[in-house]
Amino acid sequence: MSSQQTNKEVLHKVLRRGHQPLIFNTNLDAKGRNYNLLCADGNFRHCNPVLAAWLADCPEYSHLHHLERHVCFSWECPKNELGDYVPPDKQHPRQDHNLYQRLRNANTKAANAQILSRHVHQGFNVFRHIPSIVSNLPKPKLIHTMQISMLGHLEKWIFHFMKTHEPLDKFNAIWLSAPAYHDFTPKNKSYESVSR
Repeated sequence: MSSQQTNKEVLHKVLRRGHQPLIFNTNLDAKGRNYNLLCADGNFRHCNPVLAAWLADCPEYSHLHHLERHVCFSWECPKNELGDYVPPDKQHPRQDHNLYQRLRNANTKAANAQILSRHVHQGFNVFRHIPSIVSNLPKPKLIHTMQISMLGHLEKWIFHFMKTHEPLDKFNAIWLSAPAYHDFTPKNKSYESVSR
């Protein structure tokens, strides 16, 4: 096995571990929607997780979805038609990872030929276990949802955590001693004063 193939296998094993609670969880309620999850404050709550995807570039999608390079991750479009206009009545079929999993499980000569004709690699793929069409999942804009909204929330949470558990003085010392580097400007105010 090549190092590139090994890297792909490792990536999907890590993804499987991270997605395990969502994909293979059997502790659902009778309606099959709510998870009884242990939250950070020590309380159990009924949660209804919503799967979302992220925006990536073409090579990253190829690795994530076990597709050949230069293949559309949304549609089963032949490589020589990429970028061509396709009228609405002539649309190609959607990439269907659940179908690819069924073909892989069948493990027949015909099923393997179908997988190859769709430019899909063999091997485990975590997205083939999600009961939805992956390309249809919502893709939140990371800069607004994570980097602006969540980062500010996390900074406040970290500040209160450190204040409660008393490592704030040590953190302030490290914060103020960080040297200039490329676009990073040394701080002249404590973390405590900028995070409030």
